[in-house]
Amino acid sequence: MSHRFRKIATVLLAAAVTLQSTTFAAITREPEFSDLSEHWSKSIMMRLNGYGVICGYDDGTIRPDSYVSVTEFLTMMVKSLGFETEPGDGYWATPYIQKAVELGLIEPDEYSDYDATLTRSQAAKIIANALSDTAVADENAVKAKIYDYAEIAEEYKPYVLIAYDKKIVNGNHDNCFEPNRNITRAEASVMAVRLIDKNGGIKEPDNGNGPNNNRGDVTSSAKLYVAPNGSDNNDGSENSPFATVQKAKETIRNMNAANSLPEGGVTVYLRGGTYYIDEGMTFTKEDSGKEGSTITYTSYPGEAVTISGQVPLEKGWFTAADDTAKNVMIDKNAASKVLMVDLKEHGITDYGELSTRGYHYFNKGRYAQAELIVNDENQTLARYPNSGSISVPTDNVDTDNFGFRYTDERVSKWKDAKDAYIVGTISINYENNTYPIDKIDTSKKLLTIKEGRINTYYTNGWFYGENLLEELDTEGEYYIDRDTGKLYYYAPSDFTSGNYEIGLSMLKTPIFNFNGAEYVNVSNITMKGGRGYAVLGASAGYSIPSFKDWMISRGADLNGANFTKGSGSSVYIADIDKYTDSQVFPGHVWDGFVDDGNGVNHIDVKNCNIFNFGSGGIIINGTDVHLDNNHIKNIGGTALYLRGGDLETLTPSNNEILNNNIHHVGYLQKSYVPAIAMHGVGIHVAYNDLYDAPHCIFNYHGNDHVIEYNKIHDAVKECLDMDAIYTRNEYVPQWRGSVIKNNYIYNIGIYPVGEYKKQLNVSAIRTDNYGHALQIYNNVFANIGSDGANNVIGVTAQGNRNTLKGNIFVDCSATFLGWNSYAPGATWDMTKTEEKERVELAEKYAANPIFAAKYPELATFKDEYYKSVATNIFDENLVVNIKFKLSQANGTVNPQGTRGAPELIKGTNNYLTTSDPGFVDYANGNYELKPDSEVFKKIPEFQNIDMSKMGNNEPVGPSN
Repeated sequence: MSHRFRKIATVLLAAAVTLQSTTFAAITREPEFSDLSEHWSKSIMMRLNGYGVICGYDDGTIRPDSYVSVTEFLTMMVKSLGFETEPGDGYWATPYIQKAVELGLIEPDEYSDYDATLTRSQAAKIIANALSDTAVADENAVKAKIYDYAEIAEEYKPYVLIAYDKKIVNGNHDNCFEPNRNITRAEASVMAVRLIDKNGGIKEPDNGNGPNNNRGDVTSSAKLYVAPNGSDNNDGSENSPFATVQKAKETIRNMNAANSLPEGGVTVYLRGGTYYIDEGMTFTKEDSGKEGSTITYTSYPGEAVTISGQVPLEKGWFTAADDTAKNVMIDKNAASKVLMVDLKEHGITDYGELSTRGYHYFNKGRYAQAELIVNDENQTLARYPNSGSISVPTDNVDTDNFGFRYTDERVSKWKDAKDAYIVGTISINYENNTYPIDKIDTSKKLLTIKEGRINTYYTNGWFYGENLLEELDTEGEYYIDRDTGKLYYYAPSDFTSGNYEIGLSMLKTPIFNFNGAEYVNVSNITMKGGRGYAVLGASAGYSIPSFKDWMISRGADLNGANFTKGSGSSVYIADIDKYTDSQVFPGHVWDGFVDDGNGVNHIDVKNCNIFNFGSGGIIINGTDVHLDNNHIKNIGGTALYLRGGDLETLTPSNNEILNNNIHHVGYLQKSYVPAIAMHGVGIHVAYNDLYDAPHCIFNYHGNDHVIEYNKIHDAVKECLDMDAIYTRNEYVPQWRGSVIKNNYIYNIGIYPVGEYKKQLNVSAIRTDNYGHALQIYNNVFANIGSDGANNVIGVTAQGNRNTLKGNIFVDCSATFLGWNSYAPGATWDMTKTEEKERVELAEKYAANPIFAAKYPELATFKDEYYKSVATNIFDENLVVNIKFKLSQANGTVNPQGTRGAPELIKGTNNYLTTSDPGFVDYANGNYELKPDSEVFKKIPEFQNIDMSKMGNNEPVGPSN
């Protein structure tokens, strides 16, 4: 093939007389292209535009998604090789075509139509001809990476192999090359950048003083490279990449130490592949960037990068389960289908430990146990029943023996089960806990637990059994025998022939641990498979408190009645003295993460996948933090927790959480583990899609947050008396100023829990315990509750100064619940400590000029007692009930569609109807109003709501 791939060096020398080499100087001002600001290829195309390799159009666009023609691609390649032509008198591109022929990029008569669009195969051939190094060390290995290699025309196969081997061209996420697909200007730009980098950049001409150094990008920023086949003994250049991100980090630390961090910062490019790690990376001030010199860790353009905390398991390791295990399994037919891996035989001995989990004190700050993950989905610990739960009547709760009497005889079969747990609640119904079984007395049908909480409540409890080899009987279930090191798995029926990536979560520490760091970006990377967090950001020197120390700091009397077995309503934690180390945050993340320092600064995590982390996703305290365009799923705890800003000066954090898709959260901890939690001042949350959570899915504290244009749905799936958006501010009257507007909140309060086929005491939004100052405007609430639902409500806000205006309620069992009874003349009871402290706090902050200017209503807080003074507003709202009527189960519905004492609710301009008021498409959930809707006559002030802006408005996850 050597005669087909001409070495262009000789040609370039021969052309030197007639062709001038292009000068690429750094530009001081980048042009702006209206169609590039949010495009995945922005940095690449701007780089080429800075070089002069690609230009924009007169209309201010650069058209990244337009198909590239043969002429355009040849021009880009000639310029990328460092050459410019003299303009001719005829067709503008003729000199570039002639130069492409002269350089051997194409044959003289290869194309009859140079304005035709270019296919990927044709582009690969041109690229291959532009390379001086065309050797392919292992053609078969390259072919194996191209799943549709057979579909490539024979004449193009050699070129595709070269372009693929040199990493100029690659396949899609399905590893298909798509040889006949046309390429876009953005894709062509990626190829051009890779060609430039492969050739060591574009050189400036010799000006008589010797050749200039390669300027690389249009800025003076530096680049480091990491590759799976690299070595930390290399220099980190593209042709000699490091093997680890850690080495790149050390290199940047050395730059900082030598005060040589370049203006423009450093970009660390990770080449495509999976990087398995067993220890996370800590970034301190010494590893940071600075203003104007940000450090960026990102994937190489067009290449998929994964950093995995999993230990991969090979399918060939799986054999039929041994007879000892099969004999334990109750379902013998299922047992015959169960597979087994001897983990110890393959050097895997750390399986972690299962632990009590759930509400508050039950989260002991332990790493999640090792979990089986298949194709990025957490598999299910063997359980019974396989769905739903078993009821625990209140009368069966035995607080004296720290257990309960069960009614399902199946439980008796777990008498000898090792390390077995139950999941559910045998106490308060807004908890959902995981309790270790102590013993099962089959004669008394009494199940006792080792630790947790036992008490009666106004609803019956529920549970299911977990981590039971006896119950391994359904596809996707597994069990690890921690004594023998054997993993048992009921694999999918096509496991042998199917494409399955199998792993065991192993990494404990965060992949990116920012400890006082600043000006660091992480983008376009998949992170997965950890027992702790994916990303953690905290103040310099901050360390997670131990469980015991945290308990004491929270005022827990560990020797008191409430921590003694059998005390009636008791919380009991066994062996509390042994929890003296720090792993993950104890309790709920917002009370376990007590970082009073400044945190981190200018940390961005964008366009990443974050999958399968047992303790949490991204947990950060800081300012100017941006968490955007990420896909986050299968998180055992809270997916995103962001805090920042100053609650005493109301200095905003300038933090944002934009356009993330977050789902399947809280699957391990289950109580108060939302998709998003935040604390502080001035956090902007917009365009996110949040769904599938056992408990609340959004939790916030503090001041002046803006929550807008999100989709929030299918939450509170495994508990009662909880809400999709939950806040509690009644004890801090100065917390106010947050706005919830233009969101779509739906499918709440519709999931059966325990024996309750209809949920109760569930709201889409609630400020608990007569909280205050909700501002709720122009949201759509749909499918909240059911016919005759028991206290399932759109918004519960029973304190003062709560405002709901311009919202749409569609098929909701209740709209707004205020305080239930009017007590004219009633005032705060200053003999009660809680009420006295609340009033005193309001007076304290009303005297603070900052708070007085922003929240003048604090001055009248004492006079606006929520039981006697009407300060809540429900006005200009549309209430539509077509599937069912507003529920009367908990009291009379007021004429304006609310519940609670009407004397305490202002507003008379709401419109209630039981027919379609003119929705664009009621049947398919488009509740925008047609221009001729009767609503605009009934409520002249009503503003139509644009639902197209709600939820993700651009792709999430890696953009390459």
